[in-house]
Amino acid sequence: MGDVEIFGGDDAAESARLYDVKERSCEPPPGALVFYDSVGELFGTRRNWGHVGLGLGGGEVIHARDTVRIDHYRSLALLTPAAGWEPLHFLRWVPLARALEGSQARAWSTDPVSAAVQQQTDRFSG
Repeated sequence: MGDVEIFGGDDAAESARLYDVKERSCEPPPGALVFYDSVGELFGTRRNWGHVGLGLGGGEVIHARDTVRIDHYRSLALLTPAAGWEPLHFLRWVPLARALEGSQARAWSTDPVSAAVQQQTDRFSG
């Protein structure tokens, strides 16, 4: 676990653009990445940061808001947004294989969690 580096954007909205996510009218299959618009302020900047979940089948997605939770992919728009944020808006889904294109094994110089924290600090601080 943690030995694959997936290339995507700095946030879910950018990843959706990079993966060239197409409009889909059917429910996401198991393993699909399910993308949403998520507009709000983060790090002093208000914009679409995006939100992403993982399709479980039967229309359900697992995703993280305040906690990790399972919801029907269409019902995320009904969740009460955090203060200063707009309700989520379903965009579309992409097969996980699309996100894994170009992935490679990664030898972390530190544990993966510490590496991720450092990447976020480098990207979003000052």
